[in-house]
Amino acid sequence: MPSASVSFTIDGLTSALATTSQDGSYALDTRAELGLAALMTVVPPLGSGLPTIRGSIDEFADDAVVDVAYNNDALGLSERTFLVTDVANQPIAGARLLFVSDGFAQAATVTVNGNQPRLVGGVVRLSATTSAAGRVAATMLTDAHYSVYVSPPMGNPAVIPLDLTTAITPTIKMPAQPARFRGRIVAGTVAQNKVRVVARPSGLFSSIAPAPMTMSSADGTFELPVAGGVFYNLVIEQRTDRVDGVTQTRFASILSPPMGGVIELGDLSAAPGRAVFGSLQFPSGAPASRTHVAIYCTSCPLSELPLAQTISTASGDFVLLIPDLMPN
Repeated sequence: MPSASVSFTIDGLTSALATTSQDGSYALDTRAELGLAALMTVVPPLGSGLPTIRGSIDEFADDAVVDVAYNNDALGLSERTFLVTDVANQPIAGARLLFVSDGFAQAATVTVNGNQPRLVGGVVRLSATTSAAGRVAATMLTDAHYSVYVSPPMGNPAVIPLDLTTAITPTIKMPAQPARFRGRIVAGTVAQNKVRVVARPSGLFSSIAPAPMTMSSADGTFELPVAGGVFYNLVIEQRTDRVDGVTQTRFASILSPPMGGVIELGDLSAAPGRAVFGSLQFPSGAPASRTHVAIYCTSCPLSELPLAQTISTASGDFVLLIPDLMPN
């Protein structure tokens, strides 16, 4: 397979990257130490329809010969053409699509130094844009179940399930209603006005789905349009008049309605905040101005998200407002 990208990650660092030649061969200088495990990643050429594969190689060494063979018969590649329509069956021009499938447990075999071949898994991610007639040009895809993220030029995006295990290519149809979260922000029993509510996408589509936001109204209620079928981490951000900062209250991942509609979240309690003050300096003693400062909770359910973040002032001072994780 020509024009495939091959890389090795050793001890957590990507140490080498190469592109295969016309006969599918490649050579890398990895400078690995004997006995270290390596993670091999193969990204097939654009338009091939094949999955990107990743597999661990134990006791990797610089002189290792690593052969990769895709299981083409099991993958069942075929050329597909799609039509994307709205709820009234009218074609949607200029819609952006991302096809995702991670159900390939036996995508390829990897053989190291002629030893016993090992099966490795893979994932397909393919992007496309519809024409003026709402069609996606002929595209090579494996016969599998997909989730398709569709972002039309107007209106809410959505994730549409797509079954390509049959010879019939279904039309990709947008849901009848946009998906929405609806709820009310309270502190105790008091409604909270002008509180920012953000839905941060997580999972498969975290890198492409937007993070919609809205503000709560005078009675604390809010309604937030989101992409149907996407998991979101819901975050409440509340400013305070006492200090220049933001309190964040985070809620567990919530799946938006795949076929549209409303998820009623009810009353959401905005946690009180505590101010954390500090000052940043370089080793020379000079203030570290305009520096990003963030604080994390390593034992929280969403530990990859900062509890709060800010930018230091010209004198290096900063203020962070964090939820009261240990109330008195």
